[in-house]
Amino acid sequence: MPEAQEDAFVTEQLRPYMETQKAWVDEMLKQHRQAPYVFAVFHEPLFSAKASRLEDTAQRRAFWGDIFERNQVQVAFNGHDHHYHHAVHGGTHYVVTGGGGASLYEVDAPQPETVKATKIEHYLRIEVGPEETKLTAIDIEGETIEEFEVPRRK
Repeated sequence: MPEAQEDAFVTEQLRPYMETQKAWVDEMLKQHRQAPYVFAVFHEPLFSAKASRLEDTAQRRAFWGDIFERNQVQVAFNGHDHHYHHAVHGGTHYVVTGGGGASLYEVDAPQPETVKATKIEHYLRIEVGPEETKLTAIDIEGETIEEFEVPRRK
């Protein structure tokens, strides 16, 4: 990613704060390498299926780099985009679960990493087990949108 795109996301005023935050996240993830499961939760996604968000998400990915994949985070949960979007990159599942009440956004730009994307009100059921975690996206009628499993880390 060209540095100019990263600079649009991380202004010079924010750079010291963002670099400190990034170092802290990386250190926390390193400290938990032995944990059987590691999930990250933050607001704005690194992958989007909404055309007007593609530049923003590319800028966030340029800044955060491969921090989640490198630290073997199994799932990163986000909101911000009001729909359901599941992408996989570098072994990490990126799940946008923003279908909980506000007006829904169109899914108009699925990316190569996109596994499933749909404009629908929904919630997630997450069942953590000893050997795997099962994630199920469910619409408000109770129908399964998608389900997938992530194995326990080795």
